[in-house]
Amino acid sequence: MKKFVTVFVVLCFAVCTAFADTGKVEKLQSEIQQLNKQISELKKTVEFQRAEIKRLKTLCQRNGIDLSPKKWIEGEWFIVATNPVFAGKIITDYISFEFSSDGSVTKTIRSDGNVKTEKGTYKCNLGKTELDAKFDLGEAGVQVLTWRQNSEGKATIVFWKNLTYGHERSEDELYIKKGTAEWDRRGKKTLNPQTTHPFVDPYQLVIGTKYCLSRKTPLMPSLNPADPIAAIQQMKQIPKGGVFKVLETVKKRNSPWYKVIAFNQRKQRIGTGWINSTALLGQELKACK
Repeated sequence: MKKFVTVFVVLCFAVCTAFADTGKVEKLQSEIQQLNKQISELKKTVEFQRAEIKRLKTLCQRNGIDLSPKKWIEGEWFIVATNPVFAGKIITDYISFEFSSDGSVTKTIRSDGNVKTEKGTYKCNLGKTELDAKFDLGEAGVQVLTWRQNSEGKATIVFWKNLTYGHERSEDELYIKKGTAEWDRRGKKTLNPQTTHPFVDPYQLVIGTKYCLSRKTPLMPSLNPADPIAAIQQMKQIPKGGVFKVLETVKKRNSPWYKVIAFNQRKQRIGTGWINSTALLGQELKACK
């Protein structure tokens, strides 16, 4: 009897073990099937991406856009005037960028005999027709300009972002590369002391004067905030078409900051605060009443 019970127990254990192993195998098979399904989906995604890249390359080639990494941007670029008096002309002594093959970029701002340079780096983005140019401007923050190639020798700054303070905005500044067919095709304009200046110099605003803005501009509550995070949270925006009056000028790291009183387009008071001159670059500032 004991022998029979022992044999029965052994058989039961074997049967249970077999069932357990079968469950493990089925679970493993299910996991393998799921993995194969994921691999299949991944292959489809990769194939789609390859086809999309091929399509974009063909489209760019048809439109004369050079996809060589960095190559299209290397050289010196000059801003195109939007002022109605000189619209479409290249301004050769105002704002320019020089992109080097080593990934460095120099921004030069010329105004009324003064020259200011800013050093940065750049990196090509997806598709190689866009790139980000990054400038560390000290207390003014780390700023990034996104460039987009329109065609050979023609590109637009489409986005500006301050990584330090969290500001960002869309841009639409057109630049032409020196030495290209687009450069040769367009008229040129220099801004010298004998020429009526179509731009107000953002580095030389006059105390007591009111200025109209051509785009949304941040108004900081303090020049030297004890808590920068709180200052950003308290920051206001002067809308496009808004006006500010300069009350005081202070230089920080060679860049002017202006204490102002600001108003919206309907001349309703926004408040008093500080504007960084770098936020005014590229704007069509106008003195107004």
